[in-house]
Amino acid sequence: MKPNPAQFRKSFTWAAVAALCVFSVRPAVSAPATWTGGAAPDGNWTTAGNWGGVAPSALDLLTFAGTTQLQATNDFATGTIFNNLSFGSTAGAFALAQPLLAAAVLTLMLGWALIATGAVRIWLGTHLLPGSKSMMILAGIATLLFGLVIVIGWPGNSFFVLGIILGLDLLFYGASMIAFGMRLRNA
Repeated sequence: MKPNPAQFRKSFTWAAVAALCVFSVRPAVSAPATWTGGAAPDGNWTTAGNWGGVAPSALDLLTFAGTTQLQATNDFATGTIFNNLSFGSTAGAFALAQPLLAAAVLTLMLGWALIATGAVRIWLGTHLLPGSKSMMILAGIATLLFGLVIVIGWPGNSFFVLGIILGLDLLFYGASMIAFGMRLRNA
């Protein structure tokens, strides 16, 4: 079966529109806050001196920079949500000193990566031959759902989700690749 260019353009257009809708939705954002560690020896996140005079609040964009006060402690109430945690190019070993914070950041990054990967797998699956189409789409749906579970449950699920969800994702993707290879062998 020869690919239809008009159908491809239509599918690509819908995929682009869907991607724009998903990635253009942003929650309300407060002011960005950059860690200076100026209140040493107090390394608490709620201490204004560690953030250049103004402590962050929920939904802020938090950036850790510099090499002062690397023992930063998140003492906000459990469940306080921030829009972003990032480490500046001049940041010291925050991730090494705070493995739980590093796990939380990696978990969130994994969640968004799985959502994007799942969307791409679904789109690609719709363009395969009928025999291998269903497994690729199923793998994409599973990957997309795993990503949503991570992002919705973050940061509370950061301690166990990395291994479980990644293992399940690899299982579904491996099954889809086996089905794809079997279809190619029979073609």
